[in-house]
Amino acid sequence: MATQSRNGALRALLLVLLVLSGSVLALRMPETWEVACTVARRHLPDVLGLDVGIGRCELDPLGSRVVVHGFSLFLPGEDTPLVAADTAEVQFGFLRPFSGRLTLALVRAQRPRVTLDLSQPSADPAKKSEGCFLDPLERVRVSHLDISGAELRLALPEGRRVEVADLDVRWTERWGVIELDAEARRGLVRLGADGAELALQRLAFAGALDPDEALLELERAEVSLDDIITTVSGRVDSLCQPHLALDAQVFLPLRTLSQAKLLPKPATGHLWSRVSIAGKPESPAVSLELSGNGLGYDRFGPANISARLSYSGDELRVEEVVVPVGSGRVRATGKLGLTPLFPLEVSLKTEDASLARILDKAGVKGAWVDFAASLDAQLTGNLLPRFSLSGPLDLRTSRFKLATRAYDAPSTDGITILEFDKGRAQAQVKLQADRVSFNHVSAEVGRSRVQGDVGLLIGGGLGLDIHGQGELDLADFGHIAGLKWAGRGNATYSVTGPVSQVKVESGLSFRDFVFWSFSLGVLQGKLNYSDGVLAFPSFTGQKGRTQYYGKAGVGFGRLLNLRLEVNVPQGRTEDLVDVVAGLTPSLAVMQGTLGGTASGRVEIDSPIERLEGLVAFDVKDTTYYGRRLGDGSARLRFVDGKAMVLERTELRGPLGRTWAEGTLLFAGGLDYRFGGDGLSLAETVEPELARRMGIQGTMVMDGVVSGTSDVPVVDVTLRAPRVTFAERGLGAMDLTGRLVGKDLEVWGRPFQDANGRVKLKVQDSWPYDASLTLSLPEIRPLLPSEPLWAGVSGAVSGALTAKGPLMEPEAAHVRATVDKLVLSRDDVRGENTAPISLAYEKGRFEAQPFRFLGPYVDLNLGGWMTTRGGIGFTLRGGGDLRLLESLLPAMVERSTGRVTVDAEATGTLEAPSVVGSAELLDLRLAMRDLPVNIRGMSGRVEMTGQRLLLEHLQGQLNEGRISARGDVRLARFMPQRLGLTVQLDEVPYRLTEDLPATFSGLLQVVGPPRGFTVTGGMDIVKMRYQKALDVESLLKSMQKRANVASAANVIAGEQQKPWVIWDVNVHFGDVLVDNNLAKARMLGDVRLTGTDLRPGLLGRVELAEGSQAFFRNNPFTISQGQLEFQDPTSLEPVFEVQAQTLVREYVVKLHAFGKPSDPQVLLSSEPALVEGDIVSLLTLGFTSSDRDTAASAGAGLAAEALFNVSGLDRQVQRFLPSNPVLRDLSLQISTTYNDATRQAEPTAQLESKFLSEQLKIGMTQPVSGRGTRARAEYRFDDRLSAQAQWDNENSEASFGNLGLELKLSWEVE
Repeated sequence: MATQSRNGALRALLLVLLVLSGSVLALRMPETWEVACTVARRHLPDVLGLDVGIGRCELDPLGSRVVVHGFSLFLPGEDTPLVAADTAEVQFGFLRPFSGRLTLALVRAQRPRVTLDLSQPSADPAKKSEGCFLDPLERVRVSHLDISGAELRLALPEGRRVEVADLDVRWTERWGVIELDAEARRGLVRLGADGAELALQRLAFAGALDPDEALLELERAEVSLDDIITTVSGRVDSLCQPHLALDAQVFLPLRTLSQAKLLPKPATGHLWSRVSIAGKPESPAVSLELSGNGLGYDRFGPANISARLSYSGDELRVEEVVVPVGSGRVRATGKLGLTPLFPLEVSLKTEDASLARILDKAGVKGAWVDFAASLDAQLTGNLLPRFSLSGPLDLRTSRFKLATRAYDAPSTDGITILEFDKGRAQAQVKLQADRVSFNHVSAEVGRSRVQGDVGLLIGGGLGLDIHGQGELDLADFGHIAGLKWAGRGNATYSVTGPVSQVKVESGLSFRDFVFWSFSLGVLQGKLNYSDGVLAFPSFTGQKGRTQYYGKAGVGFGRLLNLRLEVNVPQGRTEDLVDVVAGLTPSLAVMQGTLGGTASGRVEIDSPIERLEGLVAFDVKDTTYYGRRLGDGSARLRFVDGKAMVLERTELRGPLGRTWAEGTLLFAGGLDYRFGGDGLSLAETVEPELARRMGIQGTMVMDGVVSGTSDVPVVDVTLRAPRVTFAERGLGAMDLTGRLVGKDLEVWGRPFQDANGRVKLKVQDSWPYDASLTLSLPEIRPLLPSEPLWAGVSGAVSGALTAKGPLMEPEAAHVRATVDKLVLSRDDVRGENTAPISLAYEKGRFEAQPFRFLGPYVDLNLGGWMTTRGGIGFTLRGGGDLRLLESLLPAMVERSTGRVTVDAEATGTLEAPSVVGSAELLDLRLAMRDLPVNIRGMSGRVEMTGQRLLLEHLQGQLNEGRISARGDVRLARFMPQRLGLTVQLDEVPYRLTEDLPATFSGLLQVVGPPRGFTVTGGMDIVKMRYQKALDVESLLKSMQKRANVASAANVIAGEQQKPWVIWDVNVHFGDVLVDNNLAKARMLGDVRLTGTDLRPGLLGRVELAEGSQAFFRNNPFTISQGQLEFQDPTSLEPVFEVQAQTLVREYVVKLHAFGKPSDPQVLLSSEPALVEGDIVSLLTLGFTSSDRDTAASAGAGLAAEALFNVSGLDRQVQRFLPSNPVLRDLSLQISTTYNDATRQAEPTAQLESKFLSEQLKIGMTQPVSGRGTRARAEYRFDDRLSAQAQWDNENSEASFGNLGLELKLSWEVE
């Protein structure tokens, strides 16, 4: 059984194999293949809805493979197949019955051709597909797809077509991931029926698809159409609901788009961009990086650009756009709303971006205005319905230029109207399609401030619309229309019209105005530019103190035409020179040198190239460098633009007669002649200086100017038959000068004993080379004018050489040799013993040591000094002090002695240091008009840098001893601060002629030389005042002196600084007053205060016991007397005196008090009398009760009054002799009581010193003759005197009464 069963199975298996083998063999038979093709031809049209064409079929049952040759699909009724392939091969894989998925192991097609016509819209609207387009891959999987040589033809609406040839597609599935690779090498894109074609250079795709994850990874996709290259990479997640993460790069030549007629007008340059897309397709986030080079479209560009943009939602954001413009760049950021009006916000910044180049790239070619702009603008607006942006703008400009030519055109194509270097402006800017407006402009250019509005019209050509006003400094703008100008002032302006017909209108009001090299001062008027004419229709102005008016115009045609009319009714010559000084350097050198008055006119009306005109002026009181040239007239003509002719011009004045005439050829030739005769040397030098120096002479000048303007040749001679200096004749002058180009040489003799030569180059620093030899017999006018040099004269002779740049004195090289230098005054004389060598080089002046010798002086001097103040001097030698009599004749009457010096000064002039010593030997000095006599004074001074140390200065002063020591601080060689101690030992000094005194004390002198303080103590050892005084005159004089001194001190105190400040304690020693008013001794201590202008005293002085006062020969015994000084700035005391006397039987008491300028006197008597009787008793010797003497007293008083009122007493005093025999002779007439006659009589009183100061005589004689008294007193010293007296009061003796009295007095302290 088992064997039978086994056999049955084998038979069954064999049967199956036979069946299968038969089936395989049957399927591999061509007949079977044809049957299969027939079946396919029959049923596929019904399945596909398309006509199907199959050439032949091949079946490979073992390989699970079907091959179809000549396969095609047609739309019903169409001849052109939709799809056609030469060969199509399908190899089946395994069927997965559980998943229902069919796997195709291989799908291969050779030369498949696909043709689609999408040019017409479908009649049936497409139904929205349901599900995901990846769903078919869930049922059928292709493991390997190989398509080669494929062709694709796609017809699109409006005649557009896409054709792709040689397309190879490969698809390989590995582990559920499909790897795709496609590439096409040929193709064509037609852009329309009339459009151009773009050749497909390359189409490539590489990536991977994961159907299970719905993920597409795109390694690279590239499409090249002509020069347009696009590449894409990235991934797409969730393909059924895609989420993009793609990066694309596009290279786009604009020329290709233009050739393809995608752009209607020519375009140049190329764009490179990188695009990143992220998110869902309906709301992607897009970022774009863009770079363009040489971009141009129609009249716009070319330009380079770099940009970064992003898109999200309904907003397109411009992260940055940078456009280089010339040497600068434009940078913009902003955002664009993707709403109907397309709102736009832009932040615009530029850095040195050329406006003209920006306009050029914006399509406005040949702009006439250009400047480099650095701006910051914030603009907002809309793109639709009409482009408009506006916002604030902050602009910084440089190299601004407004011209009548394109900014990049040659300068010969037009003129530059206005330009400046830097500026800043703030404004509200508005950009429109046809206009750029800058409103409310506030601009600054240098020191100029301008406000206005600017409009640039860019529709149909560039136009200008500029209006404004401001405060201008024209120097900031350089020139207008090529003509230089300058000045400051106010202006209103407008610039309007197309650039080809621009018009400028301006109202000007300027000061320091300069136009076309004319310096016009203050100017007011209007300035216009239109149709090539720059005009001043009318203007008025003032230069200095000269007023003028006129009009002017410059026409910019084929020839530059100038029309100018200026009238000057009355002006100053120096002002007119200032006006024209800028025209040529030859006129500029006249500035500041010419003066006078002038009136005239200027008329010019011709092309500048053929300039014709007249300048005519009358001049008066003309001066040149202050030298009075006089009056005359001048006419200057411009001839055919070739020459400037100066007609003969003569001036006559104090200088003499001067003249000039000639021609200046604009081509460069010069032909001038000038000269003068009767020229005053004193006027040339300067009259006052010539008077002081004694300079005189009459000169003749003759000169010729030839050569060219570039190399002028000037020859001039100057001669004078006789020249005087210091009122001494020096001989003849003969000088010759020659200028060739910039080389000037002057040579000859300034006077007979002088000969020199100077070479000078008139350029840059004016280098020169000079030599001079001279001999001056008198140099008094050249010496300093200080009083110390008064009366000094001298002579000098020597030689000098110098070279260097004239404008740089510090760089000069000077060598001089003084052969002889003589200085003298009166009998004092000195001169150098050998030549003196002097040198100056590199800012250092040096004098080699030399000896200056004379009868009273023997000095060795030498040293150096720099221009920066450095010094180094030595001084050694000495001199006889008899020099002081000559140097200070007004102060010193006679002097002897000697001084020696050995000193060296170093450091700087600001802070010199002096080291050395000086010694004074046996000085004897008598001061003129001062009671000062110095004898035997010697001392030594040590110099230690900034100090002078005074040592052992001692001698005799007016028979007393004086010594001093201390130091003096110096600053710049002058005393800065004193610190001295002065010792006086019984030094006699006459405070006035009648007030001798003797002083001792120790004084300290501290402080600056002016305003030093004197402190210490001083004793009045002895003082006597013996001069007779008149009480009434004395009081009046004191009152007047007090008032005048007070007022003078107030004034002086306001205007002058005191020399001395006093703070000295004064002790009264032997101080006596012994005259006709008093005989008293003063005791006390006071302090001298105040200044030399307002001295004062503080303290009290008392009258010693036994002091007497006298009034009308009545002696008063002083019981109490004192003077108190209370004002530190006044010498006037407050006094109080009590005294009494016995007159006849009356005791009269006197109480006087107050100030000397306002004294108060109280009189009383015992027995009591009324005050009138007391005065009568003291004055006349009687009272009202004495009737017998009334008549004679009245006559005496009348005589006395007549004598005094008539001034007879003063007239008599004038005729009294004053000689060594009778000294201080005085005569007085008064009424006194005569004891001899017992009556009041007129009495003559005569007093005088006889032969010497010790012997005094006097006589009193009444008119009656009786009662005559004569007395004589001889004073041996202050303690012993003898007195003799004679009178005739006693009638018993015929020869009178004679008496002799010997007085001896002593004092005990």
